Amino acid sequence: MTNTEKWRLLNSGFCDPVYNMALDEALLMGASKHVLMPTIRFYGWTRPAITLGYRQDYFKDLNIEEVKKEKIPVIRRITGGLGVYHWNEITYSTVFQYSTLNDIKTAKQWYELISLGLVEALNQLGINASVVSEKSNKKFSIRGRIENADQQPMCFALPLGVDITVNGKKIVGSAQRKFKNIFLQQGSILVKRDPEKEIAFFHLPDTKKVPESYENIYNKVTSISEEIETVPEFSDLIILFKKGMEKILKIHLIEGDTLDSEKIWCDELIETKYSTEKWNFHGSWQVQYQSLK
Repeated sequence: MTNTEKWRLLNSGFCDPVYNMALDEALLMGASKHVLMPTIRFYGWTRPAITLGYRQDYFKDLNIEEVKKEKIPVIRRITGGLGVYHWNEITYSTVFQYSTLNDIKTAKQWYELISLGLVEALNQLGINASVVSEKSNKKFSIRGRIENADQQPMCFALPLGVDITVNGKKIVGSAQRKFKNIFLQQGSILVKRDPEKEIAFFHLPDTKKVPESYENIYNKVTSISEEIETVPEFSDLIILFKKGMEKILKIHLIEGDTLDSEKIWCDELIETKYSTEKWNFHGSWQVQYQSLK
């Protein structure tokens, strides 16, 4: 990557949960069909929601009774990883053709590079964040669940081996997926959190078998609001994360909008996929994204 390379920046603001997941996939479709600038998107949520990893078990991992009681929408992602309760956060996604990377050869290297961009922004906020790489038997799978994860359903309850932490506490959770020559990474940057609610919506492992499950949520996770006294507005945070990405990736982010074709694909995906029980509950979808016109 060079200093003159241009990428597209999408600041979507606060959006409906179903729209958020559909648009990320629409961007992926656009990258597969056209030679477009790589894209980094930032967005928020108009209401609390839960997203599940591509291969998670809806019925096993969620406290469905509590989810229905609180009327929390649950949407399955196309990326791997574990479940996330989205509310007070900045979410990011990045989409590009793999050939864009040149000197980046593996998904893990890309994961680390994006993480360094986020860390740069957090450091500018006065937060002592860093990328921590640890040897772990919890091997990350781009396409699905995390192997040997003790059946842990929550992203922020589990160290992944490569994490953004503040004094040992996780502040960002991310997931990836590669489709042939197209790459998608999604992640949540915690602004404020409610651990009791997070725990209520998921079935955590038996504490006798995995005693660190509850401890990790309460004591091994942090947020921007816990690290600094005054949290900037959403738009100001986006500017900081933009600058962090530009500095570390050595790119120029140009603010743009979704293309008409991406909007059409997004609407199609909302109707046929991300609003359906077949996809969200069972992970089943008959139409492959490559075939949508």
